[in-house]
This record gives sequence, structure tokens and C-alpha cells, in this order.
Amino acid sequence: MKTAQDVITDFQELALDQKKKFINFVVSIQEQEEFSEKDTAKILLAKENIKQGINMSGPFVGKKAIDFLTKLETDTQESK
Repeated sequence: MKTAQDVITDFQELALDQKKKFINFVVSIQEQEEFSEKDTAKILLAKENIKQGINMSGPFVGKKAIDFLTKLETDTQESK
């Protein structure tokens, strides 16, 4: 197995375009967002709910609920 020093030495021997390619790869790994176990569980649950056709738009209350239902009714009547 190569050591960090071996990789550094190999990197120094690369052509400029290959160095840029390697740097871009390392940066892309650094930029990957990590999700907590709780976030991952929420994402997987949402995925399963979507597969089952469960509405993921969230609860509506008050005027927002009335506006949503009115629009839904209007859209349904227009599509008939």
C-alpha cells in the first residue's frame, strides 16, 4: 500500500492537466454533504411514502387549507 509521501511524489510527476484532474476529484470528495442518521431516515421514509402515494405536501391550516382546496376543486372542474 502506498504511503501519503508516495502519492505526493507520484502527483508531482504528473502532467499539469492530470494534476488538475486529480485536484478536481479531491475537491469533489471534500464537497460531498454528509447526512446524519436522522436525516437519512427521514429521506428513506419520504421515499417509501412517495412510492405508496402518500401526500408529502404537509398539513394545511386555516386560509391556506381553504385556498388549496378551492384551487383543487377549480382545477378538477376545469379538467372535466
